[in-house]
Amino acid sequence: MPATNPRWHLAQQVYNDAGHYEYDSMPNWAQLRQKASDELNKLFAKLRRPLRALTTLNGDLNALLQVEGVG
Repeated sequence: MPATNPRWHLAQQVYNDAGHYEYDSMPNWAQLRQKASDELNKLFAKLRRPLRALTTLNGDLNALLQVEGVG
């Protein structure tokens, strides 16, 4: 998107305000990615209850983020 597009300003503002968790600044990004991958694969492969599976995944990812000091 060119910088002259007014939507770009909104995207830049959102990134400036909320885009501060860069994956490459976390020491253990692979663990988060693997956890999400495993749980989503289980969800789709076993047709688990989506709300329960995603709620559990949310809790697990938040715990991992806290360990990394960003949650």
